[in-house]
Amino acid sequence: MAEPTENNKKIKNNEIDLLEVFRKIWAGRKTIIMAMIVFFIIGILNIIFSPKEYKSEITLVVETSSSGSSMSGLLQQFSGLAGINLNKTDKEALVPDLYPEVIKSTPFLLEIMKQKVVESKYDSTITVEQYLNRYTRSSLAGVIKKYTIGLPGKIIGWIRGKQSVSINTKFPVFSSDSASNLSFEPIKITNEQSGITDALTNCINTEQDFKKSNKFIISVEMQDPLVVAQVTSYVVKNLAKYIIEYRTKKAKTDLEFINARTAEAEAKYLEAQQTLASYKDRNKNVILASVQTEEERLLSEYNLAFDVYSALAKQLEQSKIKVQEVTPVFNVMDPVQVPLKKSKPNTSIILVAMLFLGGCVGVGIIYGKLYLKNIKNLIR
Repeated sequence: MAEPTENNKKIKNNEIDLLEVFRKIWAGRKTIIMAMIVFFIIGILNIIFSPKEYKSEITLVVETSSSGSSMSGLLQQFSGLAGINLNKTDKEALVPDLYPEVIKSTPFLLEIMKQKVVESKYDSTITVEQYLNRYTRSSLAGVIKKYTIGLPGKIIGWIRGKQSVSINTKFPVFSSDSASNLSFEPIKITNEQSGITDALTNCINTEQDFKKSNKFIISVEMQDPLVVAQVTSYVVKNLAKYIIEYRTKKAKTDLEFINARTAEAEAKYLEAQQTLASYKDRNKNVILASVQTEEERLLSEYNLAFDVYSALAKQLEQSKIKVQEVTPVFNVMDPVQVPLKKSKPNTSIILVAMLFLGGCVGVGIIYGKLYLKNIKNLIR
């Protein structure tokens, strides 16, 4: 009879080890079942005591480039007629990839916190800040964490009280007199407001895919279905307002400047026109060299005033087109809806995860006991 090969011995040993593992697990099945029951109960308690959360989201299609728009063509055509070169293109500073950072910024969140919402349970009108502070409940895990790991920090906060902290949240603003004068306007928020802004940040999520498409998804999760829809709408409106103001700020500033200069040039042009006409009327039949010289001077002033006014009037129309050109467009693909079903807690996922975790803990207990037993035998 042939001797068993080395590979056969290894396979046999592996099979014996695998059978031994299953035997030990089967022998300790009561421990595993008890662990799974305990964790199953913990999962049920977590589901019962965790507040329901509802999710509302909106899908936007963001205009990332305006180079191919019809207004761009009109602007190029108008600038060509005006004799102005517009081949230089401005590089956009606030790219769509920075939109999530805008939403998470403190001034943006403070603005959202001031907005009023209608709470569905008591049908009361309150601010978002009041809702997050008074009408939201922590989950079971959050309460345990708050009074275990977070207890020292909470005690320190009680001792210090509601201290206000100064946070620089303004963008740099350059003075029109000197570009070197850089000024910031700080704001002050309390520790309580800081905690609410953190909670609001955790409620808002964003998802973007600007490489393949121009979709930008904003989702908000809160414990009230009516409030979460309103907050989502506020986030979208404030984001659109911020981006439009940011991208059109320089164009509007240029428009205001050119509009003022055009008004001044028009007044000087009309004054020069009236002066020239009055001088001609007074010296209609006079043939003197001095009169002709003065008339030529007034005519030169009139032509200069007309040329300046004409150039500025063309630039004014060009600036108006430019404002429309740089104004971004937000198209809503999927509007905000009041959610009908809760998004959290997810009962099935929690129970399956807790059962799996309980099984793993049960197996760990079985092998832990065997390990301790082996150690005791070695010591003896």
